Amino acid sequence: MATVKAYDTAAGRRYRVRYRTPQGKQTDKRGFTTKAEANAWAANIEVDKLKGIYVSPTAGKTTVAEMYEQWLPTKLNLAPSSLRRYELTWEGQVAPTWQNVKLSDMTASGIEVWLAQLVAHPYSATTIKKAHQLLSMLLDLAVRDYRIQANPAKGLTLPRIADTEPTFLSSQQVIALAEASGVGKLSILILGFCGLRWGEMAALTGQRWDPERRRLRIAEQVTEIDGKLTWGPVKNHQARSVSVPRFVADEINAVVAGKSASDILCPASGGGVMRNKNARRDWFDDAVKQSKVPAITPHDLRHSAASIAIAAGANLKGVQTMLGHKTATMTLDLYGHLFDDHLDDVASKIDAAVLAQSSVTSISRKRA
Repeated sequence: MATVKAYDTAAGRRYRVRYRTPQGKQTDKRGFTTKAEANAWAANIEVDKLKGIYVSPTAGKTTVAEMYEQWLPTKLNLAPSSLRRYELTWEGQVAPTWQNVKLSDMTASGIEVWLAQLVAHPYSATTIKKAHQLLSMLLDLAVRDYRIQANPAKGLTLPRIADTEPTFLSSQQVIALAEASGVGKLSILILGFCGLRWGEMAALTGQRWDPERRRLRIAEQVTEIDGKLTWGPVKNHQARSVSVPRFVADEINAVVAGKSASDILCPASGGGVMRNKNARRDWFDDAVKQSKVPAITPHDLRHSAASIAIAAGANLKGVQTMLGHKTATMTLDLYGHLFDDHLDDVASKIDAAVLAQSSVTSISRKRA
């Protein structure tokens, strides 16, 4: 239990509270001018210890930058590209305002003012959300380390991210784009009919192709970070096999013929890894114009692959597996409305089956 003792100073009598931290360390808090004030503080300390929310009076002196330096090395589960995005968010939006601020000085109102300043900059709603998310994660860590009692970034109103409808190409449009893409033909077919991410497609080698089963094994990706290529596991660390339509398989077989298993399946025009920015500059954007398909980015081909698969009758689990989503919920969030359209066809097939069965039953009864 905490104890209160008096001591004399040049300014007069003062009181201090001696107590043990939850870790058993003996410490004290000095400077109370009245015994009642010291007793009240001591009582609050004991209550906080019982509730498991005790925070050392000195813990809040830690700065937000110190929390970031503690947090960043622990993110071993993140892909290099994701880690780099956090670094850029810290450098661009969080650090300029908060790096030298003590945790004990963080308030919800102060964070709200910062968010308003980001809106006025103006940053996009997505950028602001990422900045708030990073700051909130640092403050969550501070709470877990008993540096502050609560996270002041929780429960704040953020700018709404506008819902944008992806651009879906039909199968014929994907083929037209592929035919206009020259060196990028196979990459377009794989992106548009197999739903791979760009980094997954760019990392494919001949050894990832199973011609007998017409399967691509997606087990790694390559990303460009600050101009340098980084190889690593696929997103969510979930390797998968993707079924390939026969006409795309024929194109793959033609490309791998005579190549070694380690050769890149869809190389750049000059050899090596096909980089997204270079491809857009060299042939992709021109191919979009020449083929007269709607204006799209390479990532839109992933959406198109999902749409084409759903229209062809693929179920939710099949689309989830193809895209490498961690959960079916993620797939539904993105493409649930396409499954709704497909349900009309399902209902029609059920109607036809029931009517056919009714007709058979009716004929049987007449014969009887």
